[in-house]
Amino acid sequence: MINLIIWTSASAIKFFISLDKKYYLNTFYFVIMIPVKRRDYFLAVIAGFFTGLFSYFIFRHVDIEIPGGIVSLSAGLPVLWILGLKLAKILAKRFSWSEQFGRFVVAGFLNTSIDFGILNLLSFKFGIYSGKPIILFNVIAFAVGVTNSYLWNKYWTFKSEGKPRISEAAMFVGMNIIWTAVNTSIVFFITTFSDLFKSFSPPEVENIAKVIATAVSLFGNFFGLKFLVFKK
Repeated sequence: MINLIIWTSASAIKFFISLDKKYYLNTFYFVIMIPVKRRDYFLAVIAGFFTGLFSYFIFRHVDIEIPGGIVSLSAGLPVLWILGLKLAKILAKRFSWSEQFGRFVVAGFLNTSIDFGILNLLSFKFGIYSGKPIILFNVIAFAVGVTNSYLWNKYWTFKSEGKPRISEAAMFVGMNIIWTAVNTSIVFFITTFSDLFKSFSPPEVENIAKVIATAVSLFGNFFGLKFLVFKK
């Protein structure tokens, strides 16, 4: 099943790479023209599906069985995200920030699953779970997750219009260099030097470290995006 996930992901990447610019523009136009409420749900379904896909690989990598397997995650999470956005829209009548927070949570789960998924995929591929190589693996994983985060949060969560400004890009890059270093340092220290999780397997320790690192960097990224990068 892991090989199937890898093959499916690789095939999808090759498919999108083979598409010309006209297709991308048409797809972007299609998404933008969807009414705001429907567009939120449409993107929530996409985010939920890929969150489920990456999450299933992570769970399988640490030998955790999920009832219903990949179907329950890739089909269940989109439904859960839609319900969450509906609740956020209801709460928006009282708390104006709730819709934005709801979108941030959906995008955050996707970004995190990509981050964790790539780290696990690289470790699984090369059989490396500690030492200096884990620094490179985590930098790659965190960088891809952060790039995805930037795009989703700019154009969906915070609905920042227009092309990225130089000042915006500079703050984004600077902030994420800091949090990449913090995130990677935590993962490297726990997987390589810490004895707190001796009873766990290497894949489990790696993911425990990643949970801690993600929790620490989550708040920095959120406040940085909201008040520095995408401030209105």
